[in-house]
Amino acid sequence: MSVTVCTGFSPSGYRLYGKRFLETFDRHWPRAVELVAYTEEPVAMPRGDCRSVFDIPGCADFLERHRDNAMANGREARPGWSAKDRRAGYCYRFDAWKFCRMAMIPRDAARGLGDGILVWLDADVMTYRDVPEGFVEGLLGDAAVAYLGRVPKHSETGFIAFRQPEARRLIDAYADLYASDTVFDLLEWHSAYAFDQARGATGVKGRDLTPGGRGHVWFQSPLGRYMDHLKGARKHAGASRERPAA
Repeated sequence: MSVTVCTGFSPSGYRLYGKRFLETFDRHWPRAVELVAYTEEPVAMPRGDCRSVFDIPGCADFLERHRDNAMANGREARPGWSAKDRRAGYCYRFDAWKFCRMAMIPRDAARGLGDGILVWLDADVMTYRDVPEGFVEGLLGDAAVAYLGRVPKHSETGFIAFRQPEARRLIDAYADLYASDTVFDLLEWHSAYAFDQARGATGVKGRDLTPGGRGHVWFQSPLGRYMDHLKGARKHAGASRERPAA
């Protein structure tokens, strides 16, 4: 079964972590796995296809529509902001402008793939060990989507695997929340919350790779044997403190 990985990053993200993502993916992933990266500016790809995020149907429209909307950028206080958010003047949970890309990229990447597996992988993931053949297929089992669940919070969406065509209605519902602006009817507007809402609404059969997981759940899943998700300050450290010793 074919496997395609999609990701995306900004110009500053490329410098901070995207280049490392591309290089370590090229070094450690099976050659049969395809890679598609969506960027704002073309970048050199050691492997795979570079596409413009602005060519995604509906994405450029959403970005332009809400570019100067402080509330949609998580920069105007609203119910649900914590005291810490108010002091910082920013709350990621309501930054729909930033996170819309994570929902819209998989739908564009899925076009024309036919049967197979599509993986969303955050660009701040570093692959540090060879990923074995059949790894992604094994994570899905007989499910249509594999993800990293967390309690009591929303899922961790640094990795999502969608089986096509079974998961297509979930991919579409996820992207449509942003394309239609109905994401603003949700309690939170970031991609992880939107993904959970779309998964629940569509009823697509899922496999939670971290049942009962809490906190930085990456290393509570099989992914941690091969990859490190450098969330937050971990990007600068170069490794997660949760990562087990080799």
